[in-house]
Amino acid sequence: MKSVMTMFLILMSMDLGISQELDSIEARIDSLRFLESSIVTEIDDLRSQKEAIPQQINKLELDKLNLQIGEVIAETVTSTSGGILRASPSASSKMISKIPGNYIIKIYNSYKQPYFKIKYKEQIGYLSYGSIELNPTLEIIIKNNKKTQIRKIDSKYRSSRRTYRRGPRGGCYYINSNGNKTYVARSICN
Repeated sequence: MKSVMTMFLILMSMDLGISQELDSIEARIDSLRFLESSIVTEIDDLRSQKEAIPQQINKLELDKLNLQIGEVIAETVTSTSGGILRASPSASSKMISKIPGNYIIKIYNSYKQPYFKIKYKEQIGYLSYGSIELNPTLEIIIKNNKKTQIRKIDSKYRSSRRTYRRGPRGGCYYINSNGNKTYVARSICN
């Protein structure tokens, strides 16, 4: 009877050890399932963040571009015949694109006669003001720029030793060292 009892105790202890082992395995399975669920949630969050990155990059590139080219001062349309977008403010500079007539464009605060800096389909370049339907804002910019250029020319010709005279047909001149008339910009006599 002692041996049956011993045997019973051994079986009970084995059963208890197996039960504890099963509980431990079950706890590890639950832990792994929770970890898997957490990882899936984190992957979904990372995917959402990844999908938002290109939009953020585009916005930052646009902000960078806006800082480089200045603020928009006007919005207008190209003339009916359209125009040529150039890389720099010169008729001989590289052509970037042809712009169709009556196309809405944004004009930036950069004017180098006779070109405005504009944006056309995410491309930045220069368009001759002859290719743009002028509005009052643009006309003021052109007028002020021409005055600035005339002042530069005037200062080049002005001298305290010269006396400028207006001729009978409205021209402006001075008498040079040889005693001859030298004509200059009419604005100097103003």
